[in-house]
Amino acid sequence: MKTIESDAPERFCKNGKPSKSRVVSTFVPTKILPVKRNRVAYAAAMAIVMAAGLASRSVLAASLPGWVTKFTGDTLWALLVFLLLGFVFPQKRIAVLALAALAISFTVEVSQLYRAEWINQLRASRIGSLVLGRGWMATDLICYTVGIFIGMIGETILQHRRR
Repeated sequence: MKTIESDAPERFCKNGKPSKSRVVSTFVPTKILPVKRNRVAYAAAMAIVMAAGLASRSVLAASLPGWVTKFTGDTLWALLVFLLLGFVFPQKRIAVLALAALAISFTVEVSQLYRAEWINQLRASRIGSLVLGRGWMATDLICYTVGIFIGMIGETILQHRRR
């Protein structure tokens, strides 16, 4: 930490009169520390998120409130995209992963407006509907943003605990 001192011959006080006081400010250099991601932990987190996402769309979720079953799957899907990017690119900063996950998620959602026969056939399969979705919903964009934000918060907390 560096201390910067300067003589301020014409500093003005609250009353508008010049003051010859000495100003001392503190400068803290910000250093972006490297991100450390454990791929085994990421793989485990992805498995848990995937299982929870599938459960949110199954009979297991029937007893939950409607809004939970409606929005949980999309939120967890985006969180899974965030985690997958962190697994594949372990050195990237959290913000970079978040922006990439948002771009992927939003692109997949907007692509649901495209209705060519070949992509509709892909979406008709179980895996295709899980990856590509079935139909456009603007609320999905909010769910994706929330899911990625949850990933950012979780990773930020974990990164600070490691330091």
